[in-house]
Amino acid sequence: MCTPDDSWFMYYFGFFKPLYRTFALPEDKTYEIELIDTWDMTVTKLPGTFSGEIRVDMPEKPYMAVRMKKK
Repeated sequence: MCTPDDSWFMYYFGFFKPLYRTFALPEDKTYEIELIDTWDMTVTKLPGTFSGEIRVDMPEKPYMAVRMKKK
């Protein structure tokens, strides 16, 4: 899911437990990334900012989401 102006993206993985995911963010914008544990109701912000082709390492847990917000 994303907004028409690319201000944020969100991906939900349900019961799947990926070890990592790659994403293609716009090269001309920077994003902050948060891992959301929808079961434990926690949000963990990843250090730094991101743009372009990126890899996000995931905890091996079900019901995780990744949210990317334009900085």
